[in-house]
Amino acid sequence: MNLIVRLVFGLAFVAVSASLALGEPGPQINLEKKSDIKTLEKQIQKVIADVRKTVVNIRAGGGSGSGTVISEDGWISTAAHVIQFRGGMDVTITLEDNRQYKGKAVGATTQRSMQAGSDYGLIKVETNGDKLPVAPMGVSGDVKPGDWLIAMGHPYGMIPGRGPVVRAGRMIGINQAGMISCDTPLIHGDSGGPIFNLAGEMIAFTSNGDPSKTWANNITPVDGFKAILDRLKAGEVIGPGANEQGGPGVPGLSAEELEQYQEAEQQLLAKNYAEAAKGFGPLADKENAHMNLLYNSACAFSLWSTTLEGEEKEKEAARAVEYLRRSVKAGWVDLDWASKDPDLDCLRERDDYKLFVEELRTAIFKPLFGLEVRETKGGVEVVKVLEKSPAAIVGFEPGDIIKRMGGHEITNAVDYANALATADRSSLTSFDVMRGSETKTISWQADPVNDGPQGGGQGMRNLDAAVKEHGKDKDTLLDLWAGYDTTSLRDAVFTVKKNDKRVAYATAVREDGYLISKASEVSGVAGLEIVNDDGTRIPFAVVAEDKDTDIALLKAETTFSSVVSFGFKGQDPVMGEFLADIGDDGEVFSQAVSALNGFNSNAAANQAFLGVGGDDRPEGGITVTSVVEGGPAEEAGIAIDDVLLKLDGENIDNLMSLVTMINIRKPGEKVDIEGVRDAETTTWEVTLLARKDVVDNNGQPRKKKKKDAENGPKPHLGMSGTSEETGGMRVTKVELDGPADMAGIKVDDLVRKIGEVDVKSNADIKTFLASAKAGDTVEVQLERDGAPQTVSLTLGEKLEGKPWLGIQADPTAPGPGVTIAAIMEKSPAEAAGLQAGDVIMTFNGEDLADASGIQGIMPNLRAGQTVIATYQRDGETHEVKIKLALHPDETGETPTPKEPGKPKLGATIEESDGVLTITAVKAGSPAARGQPTPLQEGDIVRRINGKDVKTLEDVRAALEEFPGGALRIGITRTDDAGNERKFPVTVPMGQGPGGGRPAGGKQNSGPVNKRADGFGHVIRHDGLITPDQCGAPIIDLDGNVRGLNIARSDRTCTFALSAKRVNEVVEQLLKTADGGK
Repeated sequence: MNLIVRLVFGLAFVAVSASLALGEPGPQINLEKKSDIKTLEKQIQKVIADVRKTVVNIRAGGGSGSGTVISEDGWISTAAHVIQFRGGMDVTITLEDNRQYKGKAVGATTQRSMQAGSDYGLIKVETNGDKLPVAPMGVSGDVKPGDWLIAMGHPYGMIPGRGPVVRAGRMIGINQAGMISCDTPLIHGDSGGPIFNLAGEMIAFTSNGDPSKTWANNITPVDGFKAILDRLKAGEVIGPGANEQGGPGVPGLSAEELEQYQEAEQQLLAKNYAEAAKGFGPLADKENAHMNLLYNSACAFSLWSTTLEGEEKEKEAARAVEYLRRSVKAGWVDLDWASKDPDLDCLRERDDYKLFVEELRTAIFKPLFGLEVRETKGGVEVVKVLEKSPAAIVGFEPGDIIKRMGGHEITNAVDYANALATADRSSLTSFDVMRGSETKTISWQADPVNDGPQGGGQGMRNLDAAVKEHGKDKDTLLDLWAGYDTTSLRDAVFTVKKNDKRVAYATAVREDGYLISKASEVSGVAGLEIVNDDGTRIPFAVVAEDKDTDIALLKAETTFSSVVSFGFKGQDPVMGEFLADIGDDGEVFSQAVSALNGFNSNAAANQAFLGVGGDDRPEGGITVTSVVEGGPAEEAGIAIDDVLLKLDGENIDNLMSLVTMINIRKPGEKVDIEGVRDAETTTWEVTLLARKDVVDNNGQPRKKKKKDAENGPKPHLGMSGTSEETGGMRVTKVELDGPADMAGIKVDDLVRKIGEVDVKSNADIKTFLASAKAGDTVEVQLERDGAPQTVSLTLGEKLEGKPWLGIQADPTAPGPGVTIAAIMEKSPAEAAGLQAGDVIMTFNGEDLADASGIQGIMPNLRAGQTVIATYQRDGETHEVKIKLALHPDETGETPTPKEPGKPKLGATIEESDGVLTITAVKAGSPAARGQPTPLQEGDIVRRINGKDVKTLEDVRAALEEFPGGALRIGITRTDDAGNERKFPVTVPMGQGPGGGRPAGGKQNSGPVNKRADGFGHVIRHDGLITPDQCGAPIIDLDGNVRGLNIARSDRTCTFALSAKRVNEVVEQLLKTADGGK
């Protein structure tokens, strides 16, 4: 049988025994008038009724995901990463009707396969003779940009009584890995869940999303899954890096080897680097060692090398880099993690380490080519060439037989698919092709940013442009709602601003100046005003609040010509019903579907709660980065920097798996958490509490306010350490410019007594602080190098709340480093002398890989702490101390960016005969930090930000018009052999008001309100509003006001209060304002 393999979606691994049959495309509804939306609504609701019952929650390996029943006897499709890219794992599935079945993961594609668009996993459960409801599988190859897609899954895991959550959106294109991209909102827990077309056929399942774009989500096409289904059923692990399966996180190990690995891991945690290296080394030297094993081995040998000298030091450091390079070949693709990992700091200046980084960058970019092929004698035959694909551009034709690719012999479809998946995107790839009786060589080089003829552009050229053209909120679709008379809404909905920043919307409810808005965004904030259509600003006062709904009643000294009535008498919106979000102009700015038949937003408040935040560890478990005051974790003694590994004997794979484990338990339940503190194995017995009993609706600790009111500001020492067996606390960390540092205390000092408290362990330090006050001066008795000393220490004040730096990072600027787009006025960054355009390279001792680097560090710091940063400006490196302040969210202030000056490129360009040539590049300048390569002397400049430039005046004009962020320069470069190549260079200029998002944004959950839940019964919909768009009404397809948007809750959903409930609250608040009348 000839095998036809579709590589349109980047499918890298194929089934030798299967062929792909093309079917009829699912129905699509042309939206040309508002009644067409009603037809679409009915079709979506039909799909929900038909197939929602086939969607399951999956618990596997401590984590949670979603899946779909594809056979009556218990075969379940999911994403490979849900079952950790392997078979053999015990799983439990839960259906919509709460029936549960147990089974095992059977087959999967490898982690490395995700780079080529494949994220396929298969589960088999024992149904005990029950027949399960089955979802039909469609043809993903028939899906086109603009087609409506319906997602179902279990965001954030299983919540009793909720069932699968429904969301709708549209296909916006195909990403560079070959996955379908859509604006259907998705989040953690949806992974592996189905994406249906309007015929109710599963055409993909959820894989991953862009953390910085909540509307950009990637789904893995079902065609590839069908092609390898038989192999998955046979238990295969398919794709590059596939090997035998072993323990969690380290496939390929026998039981004895797994025990050796875990012992080495414990030695690494205990900082016994030589013993750790000796344990890891023999395992890492195996031919098919897993990427996690290789990476952890590299860390052990890197740290061991720091304890050595001379040839020994060089030998073990080189071995560490060798393991890193092998980890890339085995599938490691996390450049961000490797760039931040302090275990590798001692290697970063080595040439072989820099080579590893380049290899890692290359591995991340995988091409999408555009050929449909089938096996033939001696190679693969081209069946179809996609129009405008890279394959078409470089000259492939149907009938071509591919014999070799990039030095790899191609004998079958698997060879071809794997060669394409592992192609080096940064260099030229050659194909040996038979065309008739003639042998040809076709060369191709993928361009990672699709500029010029080589890019071809099978993947989306511009994600933002694609969503505007094809997304569910494209202008022409929103215009269909214009048929409703929303004039009254336009005159009754206002923007609430502080200075020029929108804080919320407000909706007029009575003609004599009364409005409602979101209380937690407007209460207690000075200087707020509503803005009229003509730009008039009108101050107001908050005169009453309803705590349960978070509605505030405002009184402005004006009158309104129109008000909004929330008098709708019908039922709340049902699942799949279309709704529209209204802005201050009375027009629809986003459309949505109701995700559930009602939702209790207090459900999370009643769930079991532990009270820790943490960073995932590549080898499993989490490192605790925050502990909620007064929460179960703190009461049990868990502290920052503890490592949590198991809960009731079950492995904690990552933070999400810990959340899932807690969610399925009940308040009052006791759990045992195993972990490591100060290199010692520890077990904590924790009694879980309900979330509402630990934190309030704004996420603030309930016990915190009581303690602060009674005792005033907490005292702060500015040092930490470990307990010594012989008594005392050995200082392991001294905070820069903190109280201990100012008193002269140093790392390795042994503290014996502080004030009147004898220090025998860390617990005694806590005892001292419990009775001390900020500002007290105490004597500290310590030993340094065996000699006793006494120092005087004045306790500082521990500021409660998030720390603030005060920069806007440019998210478009390539790393390394964080390019500053803007500096906030009166911020720590301004006080330290930082400027827009500076590139922060290190922060608090950690290297910064890209724009998100500081975001990952800030949660581990505190307000009032002093940190050291290094930054580059005009080619020179500087070091500065920065004292972090309380975040404006804590103080109620609104930061404003300073107006920056125009940036400098840092390159000298000369004009001659209509040619612009770079003659010099200043070291460390933006030009010298271009990606994928710095600008170089001899480069010819052709285009700047999409415009042709032929004169120096053109260049000056382009730079003057440049709004900030990253500059895109098209160049021509000639190599040593005289070959010309045209390609773009992205230059991080790092300037422009509003040119980046503030550091510290919530990347995974998306932008959310301060108070995001705890409103009781709400309408849950998938409209992508921002937190500052709450406080305005929502309408239905009949023009009825159905409720009030009250919170952006997470990446996937918005909560609205029903019209009936809003009406009841407004009546009560107005009665209060009228003095009870």
